[in-house]
Amino acid sequence: MIFKTQTPTLTSLTTQTVMPQLSLDSAGNCDNTKTKTNRCPCCKHKLHLTDVPCGKCGDRYCMSHRLPELHQCGYDFKEAGRVALTAANPQVRADKVADRI
Repeated sequence: MIFKTQTPTLTSLTTQTVMPQLSLDSAGNCDNTKTKTNRCPCCKHKLHLTDVPCGKCGDRYCMSHRLPELHQCGYDFKEAGRVALTAANPQVRADKVADRI
């Protein structure tokens, strides 16, 4: 007894193969793109090993954008100063005679 097996045809193979699709984010960019950390975000100038990150936001910038005022740092200096002043200077209340009676 010989069983006849069905040989796959070219059309059945192409319908069964699944093409891998790239997942796109909402902006339309591919997910697997690498972000370059060796470029200045402001001017795209190549960064050197000695360029240090901003002390407030943590991003690395070139020498012309290293100051927080020059790269529009999102750090709130006024609020940080207010918090430091309130922590360093506690409120002093005088002893009132009316409070003791």
